[in-house]
Amino acid sequence: MANLYKKDAPFQVYVSFKKYLDVLEHIRYNDRLEYRANYAESLIEKTRNFQELKDGFQDFSLLEKYEDIIKLLLADLFPTGLTNNEIKAAGIPLFNITFNFTERFKKILKDAGQDFEIELRNIDDDEFYVFCCCLILQSYFKRDIKSLMPFYYDIPNHQGIMKHYKLQSIQILQKSFLRKRPKYHPRK
Repeated sequence: MANLYKKDAPFQVYVSFKKYLDVLEHIRYNDRLEYRANYAESLIEKTRNFQELKDGFQDFSLLEKYEDIIKLLLADLFPTGLTNNEIKAAGIPLFNITFNFTERFKKILKDAGQDFEIELRNIDDDEFYVFCCCLILQSYFKRDIKSLMPFYYDIPNHQGIMKHYKLQSIQILQKSFLRKRPKYHPRK
């Protein structure tokens, strides 16, 4: 597993599926469609013995340990019928850690070569730190702070031609599933 994308981050990141499990609880008791309620109940039951998924964890090796159950939890976000069409993966924001790739994304990474490591383009330590501070302010003040910094990945294809991919979902993650725990960490 990789370390923090850049070394100075003013917060700690915990991986937790609590918000999604809460959504499943709501579906379980409130959805009028029986099959959806049964599906939600089934997922909740499968995760009941894995308290770390709800409480959160910083040991990213647990992503491998719980790979199968995480794949089940993310199934709604990664429909099987679209796996050869969409370029998508789950990841830990601001960490160079991704998992649960669609088949199309797996093929793109395979074509890039065995030694290829996916990493954000053109973001220096200062820009990274400011972006992290914006995330904290956004979370603390419950306001949208627009970052003008688009995120791109450069990935070569099997012919060595560099393809450019724009990261689309960071905004969705910030609003839906992220819980950041700020820590005082002044810049030097």
